[in-house]
Amino acid sequence: MKVLPIAKLTAKEVLKEKLFIGVVIVSAIFCVLSYYLSNISAGNNVKIAMDFILSFQFFITAVFSVLMVSGSFHKDLNDKVIYLLYSKPITKVEYLTGKVVGFFSVLALLSFILFLINTSAILVINKISTLYVPHVILTERTFIFSLLLAFMGLLLISVVTLFSVSFSSSTLAMLVSFLVFIIGLELSPVKELVTASKLISEFNKMVVKSVYYVFPNFSLFDVKTIVVHHFLNFSPFFVLGVTAYSFIYSMFLILISLLVFERKEL
Repeated sequence: MKVLPIAKLTAKEVLKEKLFIGVVIVSAIFCVLSYYLSNISAGNNVKIAMDFILSFQFFITAVFSVLMVSGSFHKDLNDKVIYLLYSKPITKVEYLTGKVVGFFSVLALLSFILFLINTSAILVINKISTLYVPHVILTERTFIFSLLLAFMGLLLISVVTLFSVSFSSSTLAMLVSFLVFIIGLELSPVKELVTASKLISEFNKMVVKSVYYVFPNFSLFDVKTIVVHHFLNFSPFFVLGVTAYSFIYSMFLILISLLVFERKEL
């Protein structure tokens, strides 16, 4: 199996790109800006800053995941790297599996770095806040669980991009992935509104429910409201359920991508 060498090569190429460093730097800058934004907003400074930070992190890392996957395949084709690999005893399945492992490794590293940056930022803001309110959320399991869910969401959006790349160009795959991500974020609130409304026909409700169960539900991974305001203490079973959802959905898309990529002419 040539999976690990390909995974290492993929991770090295991504880490050398300015995009990875750029995301880390921008995240650190936004943590500083969130302090000033929280000062001009009404309410608990720490909670507001935390809301800004978690919202921004989930969005920018999702964008990074899409650009990373689509850009990596585009670069492999443009630089003829993929043809060099295929000149060696390696299969398309091994190539794609290695890319997936490499992508997941980079996302794990990025999530860990941003965890350190964001946690440090919240602790500092909590210390210097002019409207200081003791904020013990960092010591509670909800904060750690939210980071795990965000990471699982990143894995899923990267697999969605991989699936799109398997049957389309890198540019189109990027656009499709962004669209799926945006739709997935709004699935739960839209479904609740449509289901509760008496003005919408049963057929339209059925269509919305079908989309809800077919599209990846990224709103499950965005739990910043629960973490920041701490009005609901979700259980580990919820985290396990969402993690299983991400794993099963990702494995399903990876298997389809492998089948499509195996038959794709490069």
